[in-house]
Amino acid sequence: MRRIRHYACVASKRGLGMGVEQEQVVLAFLECTNRRRIDVGGMVALLSDNVSYQVFVPSTPRVGREAARAELERQDAMATGLLPGSEVRHIASNDRVVFVERVEVTETTGIPLTLQINGVFEVDDGEIVAWRDYYDTADVAAQLGIDVKDIVATIG
Repeated sequence: MRRIRHYACVASKRGLGMGVEQEQVVLAFLECTNRRRIDVGGMVALLSDNVSYQVFVPSTPRVGREAARAELERQDAMATGLLPGSEVRHIASNDRVVFVERVEVTETTGIPLTLQINGVFEVDDGEIVAWRDYYDTADVAAQLGIDVKDIVATIG
């Protein structure tokens, strides 16, 4: 995953760049996926106790750190972490919310999979309190050669 090191920021009333600290938390979180097997422990360490995680919107949120851990472990068992070709394309934020456009290249059951994802993260006091991913489940189903209803039933 391409690391973004420099930010164009607007100064907030406190004199700090808007969202820069929150962006760093999210980028550290995403860096935990940038390997063959994801670092579930590293990801969970950056989540709040009562995090709300939607695998894809409008799926049912996983609420709480342990529910998020269980989902991440499920995903780690099903697919690889990020493979070459994965990248953060854009990142934008305000004082609390971070939007990340990313490409995730992975493999599941020997099938290569490329996801075009827009993620929305809410960060408070250095912890992710909400994480929502938006992607085209029909595109994912087509890449896997299955019906989109099967994806929704499996993940939702």
